[in-house]
Amino acid sequence: MEATQLSDDERQCFGAAVGALIGLGAGGEGGARRGAEAGTMAAAHRTFGMTEENVQRISDAIPNNSAAAVFLIEHLWAKELMETLRDANAYLIAEGIVTPEALVMAGAALEEVVEAAEEEEKKPMVAPAW
Repeated sequence: MEATQLSDDERQCFGAAVGALIGLGAGGEGGARRGAEAGTMAAAHRTFGMTEENVQRISDAIPNNSAAAVFLIEHLWAKELMETLRDANAYLIAEGIVTPEALVMAGAALEEVVEAAEEEEKKPMVAPAW
């Protein structure tokens, strides 16, 4: 299920901002430009980074005979959500807000992982001794 109060243009601007912040952390000013472009395109195509494999991994992590929900919700909806959960005798087990600083840090961490993987690929392979 997907719902938004943003227009297509607003959604693309939001995608550009998020992409730019992640790109800034990953690659400085150039990364911010590339991230903004990627974020705009992802929002335009309604591609939000969840692949079928991601959904399957989440599904596999949920114990049998239980349920889980993953939400990305605008802050405006929090009050109504809490009331609905309370009315359904449900409870919220975690919540948080993704800050611009967190997006920059995520981009920087992503860049470190990519660099480490690229360095690992450059290492010569050693044949096992028999």
